Amino acid sequence: MSEIDEAHAFFHFIKDYWPIIVGVLGFIVSILLVLRGKIPFMEKRIEDLFNKVEKLEENDFVDKKELFDKNNQFKFQSIPICSEMRDECHQQQSVFQNNFCKKLDGITFELKEIVNDADKKREGTRYEITNMNTQLIELMTQMKTILARDRREETAEMVQLVVRQVIIEMKNGRKIS
Repeated sequence: MSEIDEAHAFFHFIKDYWPIIVGVLGFIVSILLVLRGKIPFMEKRIEDLFNKVEKLEENDFVDKKELFDKNNQFKFQSIPICSEMRDECHQQQSVFQNNFCKKLDGITFELKEIVNDADKKREGTRYEITNMNTQLIELMTQMKTILARDRREETAEMVQLVVRQVIIEMKNGRKIS
């Protein structure tokens, strides 16, 4: 191929695909612009982080006064001393465990008795209240029956009195209004 054909093919290629080429170039330029804007902020953030890390490394998290007293003795027990104390405590517990457990068992037994007595008393009280309620209902029913009977008798007596009065008035010849 000649140089003219190659140049013609190149221009033909550019003519056909120029929107794609411009789009790709625009995308690349936009990425570069975004990175150009973000890089200074990222550098500043990284610098701030390094400064914070340096400050943390320089600071003492635990002050010497918190660990040692005025005589330069530990304020807290070290791990070996703590485990020795724990072993001693376990030995003392094994020696006195029987007395301690017996006392706890005695207290537990007494508590169970107190709870059982309270339950029995509560059940007895509940039974008494139920019986009293039943008796109260029966008495109130009897009272209601007696009151109804008295009212009926009273009403009957009043009707009899009115009838007698009417009869007396009729015998006397008066007009009843």
